[in-house]
Amino acid sequence: MMTTIICMECGEKFETEETVSVGGLPQCEACGASLTIPGALELQCCHCDFHMSVPQIDFKACVACPECEWALDVVGQDVD
Repeated sequence: MMTTIICMECGEKFETEETVSVGGLPQCEACGASLTIPGALELQCCHCDFHMSVPQIDFKACVACPECEWALDVVGQDVD
């Protein structure tokens, strides 16, 4: 699955086929600012069977699984 990531400061767009963890986004290579994942997302815990859908990411609320506190990974993205 291809995941699109956007810089919140300069707007630089990155695409990756690697697993993206919501709580582990790096900083923008172009300007050093924070990155975000746009669009509606399907998230899955990398440890237990927890799944959730969110219309857009809220990094303050969705950085860890609410059941086991492990990382939530992006398993689906709809940027339309």
